[in-house]
Amino acid sequence: PNSALYSNKNQMLYVPTEQYQKIFALDLKKPSTRAQWRNLSNKSLFEREHAAICMVDDDRFISIIGGGLEKDGGKSKNNELFALNCNVSIKLSESNESYGEGAISVYHKRFHKIIVGRPKGMEWYDINKDKWMRLKSFDRGEMWALTISYEDP
Repeated sequence: PNSALYSNKNQMLYVPTEQYQKIFALDLKKPSTRAQWRNLSNKSLFEREHAAICMVDDDRFISIIGGGLEKDGGKSKNNELFALNCNVSIKLSESNESYGEGAISVYHKRFHKIIVGRPKGMEWYDINKDKWMRLKSFDRGEMWALTISYEDP
């Protein structure tokens, strides 16, 4: 994976391992000459090639969206939240689209939603309702950034 997350609140750097099976954390509050990575998880719920990840709910969770593999080699629509306080993954409902390489996500704090974009469209996940909703479909070459407004997406 080429993704890393930084929690300003916790002053931690989080990095998923290959196939997003485990998450490692580096405590940046304690400067030292030899940093120690901690393994936070035994195993995530789904094996993945790529995923869109972001910090959620005041940096208490890491969302891991898409990138899962089906037995036939296709992309699944499986998603999960990793709870940092107890090192457990929570299964979310399946998204409408499968997300793989090139997908990005961001958490909307005011509306408690995860917005996910990929080159062919966008949708949001409503955490309170455990439901996905398509926002927009389009055909773009690549998606480099996802910016959200203060208003309800």
